[in-house]
Amino acid sequence: MGLPKNSSIKPLVHYMTSQFEGPLTISKGSELVVHGDASTHIYFLIEGSVAEIGRDDHGGLLIPTAFQPGQWFFNLQRHTTGKTAQSPFVCLSMVQVMRLDQTLWEQLIQEPGGDELLFILQQRILNQVRGHFRRMLHETPLDHYRWIMREAPALVKGFTRDQMAAYLGVSRATFFRLLQKV
Repeated sequence: MGLPKNSSIKPLVHYMTSQFEGPLTISKGSELVVHGDASTHIYFLIEGSVAEIGRDDHGGLLIPTAFQPGQWFFNLQRHTTGKTAQSPFVCLSMVQVMRLDQTLWEQLIQEPGGDELLFILQQRILNQVRGHFRRMLHETPLDHYRWIMREAPALVKGFTRDQMAAYLGVSRATFFRLLQKV
């Protein structure tokens, strides 16, 4: 997790990582977090890609978050607002994950330093999400797509073209025009 050598929560982090199950192999299309899910499992993605895939108010495809190997994820709604999952987290490919069961997680965050550990994990995940939205706001869709191809190739392989268009926040037609420029 990148903690300083003298961090007081290091023993808690070591204990937490020893409690993960896995690696678990999950098939493409499986939902790790389902719509309405109240679970608080913590996942670490080893291989493949996972995305939160939902629908907007008009029924359009909406993909606010996506994860590639080396990233942490969990039901962000549950951890930040206490609400259930607004959309499922779907395996875009066969994935391998490590999973910390929610009952163990709930016990860990009650330990001294548990609140700091939760804060660190939330910051890691929020940095991933913020980075995506920052690129959507400040880069052209073409530059954003080039960044994804370079820095997150698992997403390029996992997404369908419609899903990639939704993730980039552009129409399907715009995405197809963008592909002609790559």
